[in-house]
Amino acid sequence: MNPKAFFGELKRRDVYKVAVAYVAARAIMNRAASHAAPKEPAAPPPTQPPP
Repeated sequence: MNPKAFFGELKRRDVYKVAVAYVAARAIMNRAASHAAPKEPAAPPPTQPPP
């Protein structure tokens, strides 16, 4: 398939707009999730009992 025709068809079907909207929505969701998640420090690793 001709690459020029392929990308022309993607443009005609508004695939670029949908891809940009998807990336923007994903970035907003990632930012919201990082603000909603608690920022607690990780638990210390368990210690081995002495032999």
